[in-house]
Amino acid sequence: MEKELPEGWVLTNLEMLFSLKYGKGLATKELLAEGYPVYGANGVIGRYRDFMYDNAKVIISCRGAASGAIHKTVPKSFVTSNSIILDEKDQSVIDIEFAKYAMINADKSSIITGTAQPQITIQLLKYLPFPLAPVSEQKIIANKLDTLFGHLDALREKLDRIPPLLQNFRQQVLTQAVTGKLTEEWRGSEELVDWEELQVSQIGKVTGGLTKNAKRRDHKLKLPYLRVANVYANELRLEEILEIGLTEKEFERTALKTNDLLVVEGNGSPDQIGRVALWDGTINSCVHQNHLIKIRFTDGSMAKYTLLYLLSPLGRNQIKNVSVSTSGLYTLSIGKVSKLAVNLPPQEEQQEIVRRVEGLFSAADALEARYQKLKAQIDALPQAILAKAFKGELLPQNREDEPAGVLLERIKGERGVKL
Repeated sequence: MEKELPEGWVLTNLEMLFSLKYGKGLATKELLAEGYPVYGANGVIGRYRDFMYDNAKVIISCRGAASGAIHKTVPKSFVTSNSIILDEKDQSVIDIEFAKYAMINADKSSIITGTAQPQITIQLLKYLPFPLAPVSEQKIIANKLDTLFGHLDALREKLDRIPPLLQNFRQQVLTQAVTGKLTEEWRGSEELVDWEELQVSQIGKVTGGLTKNAKRRDHKLKLPYLRVANVYANELRLEEILEIGLTEKEFERTALKTNDLLVVEGNGSPDQIGRVALWDGTINSCVHQNHLIKIRFTDGSMAKYTLLYLLSPLGRNQIKNVSVSTSGLYTLSIGKVSKLAVNLPPQEEQQEIVRRVEGLFSAADALEARYQKLKAQIDALPQAILAKAFKGELLPQNREDEPAGVLLERIKGERGVKL
């Protein structure tokens, strides 16, 4: 690595530049609502009446899943024993912001031990390589990284607005669709001509699925079956399909056919109860468990529109209202699903609504794909920027400063280290 360092830099280790110290133990019950910031393994976790350092310090999480995470404290803060403090031996040769970025960029995999409970010890940390640059170059690099990462944060903030906007757009489309607004011009009237509100039981047969139990292992007939984990809002996740034992009679009752509508029966969350998706026939001879309620339509052409209705805010609110129980849990039943009301337009208008919604959703999906691609590119930029920074590629071509080797020798001399 030393050969890759810019001219005037030197590769040393943390022990040469910092006094490494564990933070202090502090029980959760001792945290206060006001006081000095307290840093744990994942940043600020509360406040306390005392602080440990007047100046900002770089700290590294040393216990648990966050081991190796780097933070820079604010001045006058408290650090718990879940982090190791990098206390500069000579503040005149180390820019704290540069030290933070150098530690973020460092490969810390070799100093993290343990699998069930990862940890970092000072004994290993002190030998971690550290690229020491001349002080003026440290400041240039730190300032440029602050600026670049500031731009990235601003860009991320703007990007983060896109998913909620797309979600709101889809919900607006569904609302317009099932209230007739989307096809008002096509229909040639503001009136919902020939629209009819019907219960689900009037347009299809509602049935339950298979109850899983130990006796099913004895059945010779074993088939793939769908679980709650496979059914999401307008989405089937079929990466993990299990098999279940059943009788021929049970197969006849629970076999899935294309355009069967599946409804998730129970979930602790009101946002997840009643997730609905259409079965597409991907897996032959597939059945479903009892926690999925199946709607088989008397006319399969109604399936896609009914799906859109139950996905819409009108449908979702109806599902939430009927699913509330006295225990506070959210659960559906065959009876509750059978009584759900659907505002059905004539078949030709149903098809037009489905066509328009699918077109608008396709456009939204394309935008979301572009967002995901851009987000992935932006998420990869910090590491690429850091790599350039510590190769000296963010520095001006003509630079003059005291070489880092001289700074290191000064520290050695001050500490009485033998050369």
